[in-house]
Amino acid sequence: MTVAVLGFQTARDRAAADRLAELNRLLADRFCADEAPPGLLDYRVLRSLDEPQRFCAYWLWRDWSWREQLFADPTPPLRSFTDSAPELWAHPPDIGAYTWDGPPPSHACERGGTVVLSAGEGPGRLLTEQDGERRYRWAVTTGTDGPGGAADRWTAL
Repeated sequence: MTVAVLGFQTARDRAAADRLAELNRLLADRFCADEAPPGLLDYRVLRSLDEPQRFCAYWLWRDWSWREQLFADPTPPLRSFTDSAPELWAHPPDIGAYTWDGPPPSHACERGGTVVLSAGEGPGRLLTEQDGERRYRWAVTTGTDGPGGAADRWTAL
């Protein structure tokens, strides 16, 4: 069963955020090119438009075992990221496994696109945490305006 993994990262300060954006973008470039690890169906990195020190890494895996294999034996691009990123984080990433309501999209968003993530209700496709209670709505929008309330606006790096 496919699993969507959301990894929320927060940089310790603005300079660290810019470096973390660069590291995330490099990893995305490698994984979206010919170096995608086995079992990875989609990978996108989002940066919060409202709080630029916040990031969300979106991974779509064929199933959880493929993710476990990659992190047990990281490829050079992932090892480079995991060697450099921890010193930039304010705290370890918040990682959760989610299930899409219905078939997952083949591409969650395009580079430069805007995604609105909202907790619970709202527009967009629902992602439900597999072993928890968190729920997010994922809506790809045009422009940078999203709904108010508890929604966060993100841009794909």
